Amino acid sequence: MKKDLSKPIFIGLVYAACLALFLIMTTTRLGAVKLAELTAGYGMFDAHIYYSSSKFYEILTMLGADGRAHYLQTHLFDYAFLTLFVVVQFTALYYFYNKLSLSTKCSWIFIPIIGQFFADIVENVTIDILIRWTYPVQNAALVRFASAMTILKYIFLAAWLIIIITLAIKYFVKRYKKETVEA
Repeated sequence: MKKDLSKPIFIGLVYAACLALFLIMTTTRLGAVKLAELTAGYGMFDAHIYYSSSKFYEILTMLGADGRAHYLQTHLFDYAFLTLFVVVQFTALYYFYNKLSLSTKCSWIFIPIIGQFFADIVENVTIDILIRWTYPVQNAALVRFASAMTILKYIFLAAWLIIIITLAIKYFVKRYKKETVEA
């Protein structure tokens, strides 16, 4: 029987595209490298767990008009990356979910992915609004909201990492036990 490879190939391409976007965003002048140069090493706001309103506006001023435009362009990569990353997260988690034959009672394990995606989108949109439409007028409440979404994004990412690592360990322990019983 011939095995259909279209699904694994598609998932592999999504993983590769996600990795490529991550590398573009973090290691090239199209992304964070140029922002780090323009901000004396600070880079992107959403790469930090917390940022204050004063630091936010200090960085925006430091960026200048061209730097702020570059920041908005960099966010386009970020939107594409986070969309692909959520697919990577779901497929990785779903793999272990199926391999461990988890019940539907365990479907809560997907909540961190949805939460992270939502928090990341809201964070990026809020930062875009602050740069595009409110700057130079300062809106401390909106900056605090964006920073709270950043914190929430990292909490959900940490929860997903804990879940995926735990499931991977369970899977490999189960597989190891099965192999030793068969041997």
